Amino acid sequence: MPSNHARRSPPPTPHLSIGGKSYLIGRTAFTRAVQAGSRSLQNAPDGYAQRMKRGVRLHGADGEPFAFVVLDRSSQWLVTASRRGSQCWYMFALCGADARRLGLDPDSETFFREEHELASDIRRQLAGIDAAPPVRAGVDIAARAAVAVPRELTTCANA
Repeated sequence: MPSNHARRSPPPTPHLSIGGKSYLIGRTAFTRAVQAGSRSLQNAPDGYAQRMKRGVRLHGADGEPFAFVVLDRSSQWLVTASRRGSQCWYMFALCGADARRLGLDPDSETFFREEHELASDIRRQLAGIDAAPPVRAGVDIAARAAVAVPRELTTCANA
């Protein structure tokens, strides 16, 4: 006999879409996705994005950093990142291999404009993730607040 309780799908995990690839926000979300077996799915994440004080560091599926999106107050751009020992090192620009990995053509005449547009798009995606209402255990907190009982109905008339 089938159960009347439908299985709820897990809440959507915030991710960045860059050059046709998906980068989950945070290492723990990526680790959970890999452990859950989503690497066999077509929409499996290609890596993860780690938020930093001045931008976002992108890591590949192997966990190694390869790019950093600098998000200053007035500008944004991309640089190559790599791990040396226990530290992460950053270049002054984005190398050709990492540009191709992000879906950019480093030999294009419009490379710098495309790089700036990609960084702006990443900033917009992050702003959208930050503005989204929190979702916990399949319950939308904003939807729950919309049906909250008005305060006038919860107070006692005899008070």
